[in-house]
Amino acid sequence: MLEHSILILAVLATTAVAYRLMSVRGRASEKSLRQATGELMECIGLCTTFLAANVAFGVAVILLVRSVTRVFVSIYVIDDLSLVVLSALQGLVFRLWWRAS
Repeated sequence: MLEHSILILAVLATTAVAYRLMSVRGRASEKSLRQATGELMECIGLCTTFLAANVAFGVAVILLVRSVTRVFVSIYVIDDLSLVVLSALQGLVFRLWWRAS
């Protein structure tokens, strides 16, 4: 419990410092913070969408390999943190590409 409180406190403190630095430079406004939060939600949605698609595609390929060959591939191959990280990168790149075009 204490460990989680320390993590939350660290995140809140660095967020407050970043907000203060932006306020001092005159770049922080409520509208820009709302816009940034909206874009963050879009990124999270895209990352989640890519993760679901990657898991579904991976499971489909594993089931196809199992049915076509005699090789047994475990579904647990999909249960890897790197898939989450790569899906997050996919979502971020797609969002930046979408915004740029």
